[in-house]
Amino acid sequence: MHRFHFPLDHALRYKERRERIEEIRQAQALGEKQKRDAEVERIRRLIDDTAVALQGQMGKPVNLATWFATLNRSEQLGKQMQAAQDEVGRAIVRLQAAQARYRQAAQEAESLRTLRHHAMQEHQTAAARAEQNFLEEIALFRWQNAEDEDTEENAS
Repeated sequence: MHRFHFPLDHALRYKERRERIEEIRQAQALGEKQKRDAEVERIRRLIDDTAVALQGQMGKPVNLATWFATLNRSEQLGKQMQAAQDEVGRAIVRLQAAQARYRQAAQEAESLRTLRHHAMQEHQTAAARAEQNFLEEIALFRWQNAEDEDTEENAS
């Protein structure tokens, strides 16, 4: 019997490469989201530090310049926080898109792997059947030769 050949092998290799690429892209998107989350956390800590500093100044006379500087810093941190949260939202959208592309690529590759597996099983079954037929033909041939020899011996 001939060697197993899967006609969609080239397509399977392509889909498996695409699956690996999408897996890498998904990991990159996850890393980007984590980076954006870390930025939000960094800004949150700065806001907390500014709030603690303001609480320490409560009930004490405060220089007007210091008060305006703290106000400006608070406004700046608020804008940074909003921008960072917007970036997290965009990173989540990119991550979800990357996850969807990976799932699609993995599903396509798995479908072809399943087809290949079934084709290989069918090939092995056909090979086993062909071998069994060949062995049965040999046995039948030997049996017929033995019968012919017995008939010839009995006739002589």
